[in-house]
Amino acid sequence: MLKETFDSIVDQTTDWFERDAGYNDIKEAKAIIGISGGKDSSVVAALCAKILGPDNVFGILMPNGQQPDIDDSRDLVSFLGIKSSEVDIGDAYASLMYRLNRTTFFGEPDMTYSVDGTVKTNLPARLRMCVEYAIANHINGRVIGTGNKAEDLVGWFTLWGDSACDYQPLKNLWVDEVIEFGRYLGVPERFLIKPPSDGMCGRTDEEALGFTYKELKDACTFGFSGDPSQYTELNKKIYDRLYKATPKRKLILTIPGPVV
Repeated sequence: MLKETFDSIVDQTTDWFERDAGYNDIKEAKAIIGISGGKDSSVVAALCAKILGPDNVFGILMPNGQQPDIDDSRDLVSFLGIKSSEVDIGDAYASLMYRLNRTTFFGEPDMTYSVDGTVKTNLPARLRMCVEYAIANHINGRVIGTGNKAEDLVGWFTLWGDSACDYQPLKNLWVDEVIEFGRYLGVPERFLIKPPSDGMCGRTDEEALGFTYKELKDACTFGFSGDPSQYTELNKKIYDRLYKATPKRKLILTIPGPVV
């Protein structure tokens, strides 16, 4: 069953490049992908390399100054044989933070901007989006997103940051399915089992969310998750998160992706 699903994703993504991406010939198609070295970007890059060939896939590495796991991204693009570039967003991020912290808005002296945690965590993602689209404009490429179903459901993305893209091939796959898809495409295990992290708060996704992606999938599939004795606490946490993410989710529903 999963093989049929994966074959369908390959076929539908191929069709999108052929019919909807705005190219006269799929041989002219180019995919731009932000590479983090984790499972999602690794699988998307492998998928695009399979469809377009490695020479037409451009992996963009975008550290915000120092990035301890940047070698994972370098190893991934080397393994796939895709083209890659590194664009350090650190200077742009630091400059914007400096200006924001010294800006008085609306002509009111007491309204000097105070940068909070949300700005600090979302600004890098939006800067990376600017880089991806700048490169896409330059080479007439298409920005391919790396979000999956679980992330979309709980709003684990930055609006107009990592959620901004032209196509989302993994948008209807759960995390465990993304991992299996990666194996199907021949992605090395080290990239698939790396604990997912947003690269911003120093914690894994699951630590920050307060529940695992498996628990989320179970709750959405069966209506409950985990030990029945902990049903109220765990599931309330999951459904509260789903409810709060609804406004964000509505804004990305128009991004196309395969139906599985």
